Amino acid sequence: MIIIEPAAEAGRRLSHPVVERSWVVILLLCMITETKMESKLNILSDFLKFFKEQQESIPYNFNVLDEQCGHIVENSHTNMLMKLLEYKNQYGYVFLKSFFAYIGMDIEIKSGIVKFEREQNYKRYDKNGRIDGLIYQQNQFALIIENKVNGAANQPEQLKKYIEGTQNDNNIFPETDKKSRVDKIWVVFLTKDGDEKPDKRSLTYMQEQGICSSIGEVLEGPRYASISYREHILPWLREEVQPCVMQKEQVLNTGLLQYIDFLEGMLGIRKSETKMMEQNKQWLKKKLDLNKPFVELNKDLRSIRLDLRKQQKSLV
Repeated sequence: MIIIEPAAEAGRRLSHPVVERSWVVILLLCMITETKMESKLNILSDFLKFFKEQQESIPYNFNVLDEQCGHIVENSHTNMLMKLLEYKNQYGYVFLKSFFAYIGMDIEIKSGIVKFEREQNYKRYDKNGRIDGLIYQQNQFALIIENKVNGAANQPEQLKKYIEGTQNDNNIFPETDKKSRVDKIWVVFLTKDGDEKPDKRSLTYMQEQGICSSIGEVLEGPRYASISYREHILPWLREEVQPCVMQKEQVLNTGLLQYIDFLEGMLGIRKSETKMMEQNKQWLKKKLDLNKPFVELNKDLRSIRLDLRKQQKSLV
């Protein structure tokens, strides 16, 4: 017998990221094991009950960003990063220096003002495109940050345009001749998991200008860094930023803890959720009586993907 809970409550549970990942897995495994439709519905209904029990057993989580935003757009992520990098105390721009060191950029910050400009107020270069984040110190360096955390598509020659625009900006380099300006331009390409690259023309241009080089599929400096929220931003916030916040800066510390928790949720690595996912795996193995080795299951999943691709091609 299938017990259906109220629609609003069921919808709320289904929208939880752990449930979304789990019920997709359930459906795929049902396809593999040739489970009947009625059984699929029974399994999903049972899973929702199981999930409800799990939720009740973990500490209550309240994150302002989760409740107000759920999904943060790329320029909001950039704004948060830039706000932290702007932090300055009696020792100077400590978070900015820490960030440069963490991602392997040998940028020296001289005494004086460092400028931080965001997408919404930086429109000098291209009416159809704006730099997500720009950090510079006059005549010393300019760092371009391109944020693709939500997987936005690369625009044609996007970074090439930004580099050329920065090179031609006399506000950034008032006393530096144009030819040598490019030697003071650095680029950060920031993604969620590190599995994306700039467009090919921009890559070719950066290699020609000596900003980056490629060894096979790997791109590296001297003035280029491909980084991710998973491997760089989140660990940097945990290891380098949050421990250095002074005790009196309670609001900053609270904001950091909330953002760190939000990123963990976005990346699916909150401790409470990873524990739930492991419990889900064990529940699925038992419920579906999965005696097949996982190697065979992977082969079956691959076969399903190939069949879907063939069907897509036949429709074109």
